[in-house]
Amino acid sequence: MPDDALMQALEAWRAKGRDDYPVQAMWNAVIAGVVFQHPSIASLRREFGRNPALMDLCGFEMLPVAKKPTVGAHVIPLEPYLGAPPDSAFSRFLATLIQLEAAGGYMKQMLSSLRQSLCEVLPDFGRHLWAKTTVAPSLTRQFAMAYLTKPKHTPTRNPPIL
Repeated sequence: MPDDALMQALEAWRAKGRDDYPVQAMWNAVIAGVVFQHPSIASLRREFGRNPALMDLCGFEMLPVAKKPTVGAHVIPLEPYLGAPPDSAFSRFLATLIQLEAAGGYMKQMLSSLRQSLCEVLPDFGRHLWAKTTVAPSLTRQFAMAYLTKPKHTPTRNPPIL
């Protein structure tokens, strides 16, 4: 994927910020979420818990890592945490991606580059477009009102006994 410009922009954005999770690993995780059709970041994180090979492929630590001690702490906590970032880290990363896309159009450049690469390999790519569509009836106001005012069918067999 031609994402060099985006990675450089993300690294520059993070230049003086926290570096708990690598930018490339976070980007790979976002792509994995799209490829494997995860509806949410929480779903992707659960997949990381079930599939450490995917976590390693994205670039995160597979083995538990000791938590960083807090400032002024005298004891280093012994509870390990997995190398998958929390939801908050993904939220901040996605917000940064949105800001960078609005400012620089990196995604458009990547998609254009990918399309150009496909056109070089497949010269007829995109020349003929075919789509199958289905006509779906729409409920216009007239039909909706007729449906809503239509009397409901009540069974006449076995009327209720009073």
